[in-house]
Amino acid sequence: MNTKEKAPTSAATLAEAAAEMTTCRASFPLSDCTTATAGRQRKVSDLLSRGRENAVPLRHLKQIMETDGRTIRLMIQRERLEGIPICADNLTGYFLPSTEDEKTACVRSMRPGKSCGQRRQSKGALPLTDYFRKVRERVSAQDAARHYGLTFDRRGWALCPFHNDKHPSMSFRNGRFRCWVCDVGGDSIDFTARLLGLDAMGAVERLNADFGLALPLHRKPTQAEAKAARRRLEVTEAHRAFEEWRDGFINRLNAAFREGHLLLLEDNLDIDRLNDGQTAAIRMHEPFEHWADALMFGTPQEQAEIFRERRAITRWIDKVLKT
Repeated sequence: MNTKEKAPTSAATLAEAAAEMTTCRASFPLSDCTTATAGRQRKVSDLLSRGRENAVPLRHLKQIMETDGRTIRLMIQRERLEGIPICADNLTGYFLPSTEDEKTACVRSMRPGKSCGQRRQSKGALPLTDYFRKVRERVSAQDAARHYGLTFDRRGWALCPFHNDKHPSMSFRNGRFRCWVCDVGGDSIDFTARLLGLDAMGAVERLNADFGLALPLHRKPTQAEAKAARRRLEVTEAHRAFEEWRDGFINRLNAAFREGHLLLLEDNLDIDRLNDGQTAAIRMHEPFEHWADALMFGTPQEQAEIFRERRAITRWIDKVLKT
């Protein structure tokens, strides 16, 4: 009998090998069972043919070797460590390489890959605590609330989304939020997690994507994702800049309105003796009040219209306040 036997190349050969192994198994334990090849321990590679088209499914190997899939996979792993390139295909099964390309691909697939933790923290990634800190520094709770649909009154308060709120009961200060009715609070991560039903890491990932923070949590974003993230960040910055301008502009409108209001309260007001600033204060008394109310309580369209006309309005304010 030959001391070396070729790998089976057909279903008939596989059947013969199976019968041979069954006879062998009747006389020897599984760990010592050998093929008909003299003195050689049974191996999975003895049942495999060359080429992807001749791949043997795992279920067939289980039937032939009369063992479970886990044992077969461990045997394949041991044989690979011994230098036998056993290729695997998710659709067809196991086979021996018939070309150099198949052999190269098989060897590459057997190289140790990154663990789950290594994949999660890619090159250039930071410790998770640094991610949380950077997100808190760059996205306030008010920014997150605005981005996810909340609106604010003149005090900067909003209706709480965590209970059936009828009057604004959620305040924002120093980058944090607090509801004074249901007594919940925290930073932007806490707000996003509670609002969207995420855990803390999920909230960090969502804020990182929605605000274009570009923190290297996972993979590099695509060009379209990066463009959309930059656009969201620009919108957030524009909202923040507009609110800063609006607060200051409302204060100046109220000051100009107060000048005209005090003049109109005077008894025996002599219009002819008024200077240009006082005349402007009386003339623009009602418009000043209207603009201030619109900026505090008006629709976004009304506020946008005042913003477009801000230079002309500013000239009237400067004339009244003489600044």
